[in-house]
Amino acid sequence: MDKPMKIFLSGPITSRLDTYKKEFESAAEAVKAAGNIPLNPATQPLGLEQRDYMRVSLAMLEAADMVLLLPGWEESEGALVEQALAAKLGIPTKPLDTFVTEWTASIRADDPKPERPISRVERVFGKRETWNQTANGVGETPQTAEDAPIPVRGFIIAECEECGNVAAFTAREPISYTHCKLCGHDTPLDKRTALPAYAECTCGKEAKYRTNATSSEIEIPCIKCGSRIGLKRNEKGNAYRTATVRE
Repeated sequence: MDKPMKIFLSGPITSRLDTYKKEFESAAEAVKAAGNIPLNPATQPLGLEQRDYMRVSLAMLEAADMVLLLPGWEESEGALVEQALAAKLGIPTKPLDTFVTEWTASIRADDPKPERPISRVERVFGKRETWNQTANGVGETPQTAEDAPIPVRGFIIAECEECGNVAAFTAREPISYTHCKLCGHDTPLDKRTALPAYAECTCGKEAKYRTNATSSEIEIPCIKCGSRIGLKRNEKGNAYRTATVRE
């Protein structure tokens, strides 16, 4: 597993005194959801002088592996100084939207393809690579072909059947299991039983997922702004819809 990155958050504060804390907190949540460590200058106490804020912020920046640029950073004098210092020190910078898009489009970078974990379904029915093959090479249909799970792709919300951890990600290729990063358990996925989940954020971003979740309520980060979206199973039990959005 890759070592978590220390990511410094850079954006407007003085010009957005009413909203900056929520904006920085949402960005920090997105960084943590991606498995990294946020360095958030918006946690500094009120009442300091501008030079004191900058001293603390620049010290945090020098410890960072990356600088994440929040919307409106180009209009912030302090953020421009931080971006210039990052360039001088060779620390890469990236807009928040780009970071979130790349994160949601990635599939476990540490997934060992040649020796991938075997799911519980595959332990019963054999490796998924053989599900569409003949049993003995001479045309005999495998006994378990009809029972084999149908892989899922696209936006997925996976609930670990072992520990209950919920993870949202994008599968660019069809997958038939998900590997829990918390407990290491492999949970099978099947398109026939995966429910639709509709997430709508107050930032305007809407996304449709497929999920194997069984809980009555689940929570995922918005793929655009990082706000926490609570999803609730409907009365019929055949879909999840947005219940709350917590910035």
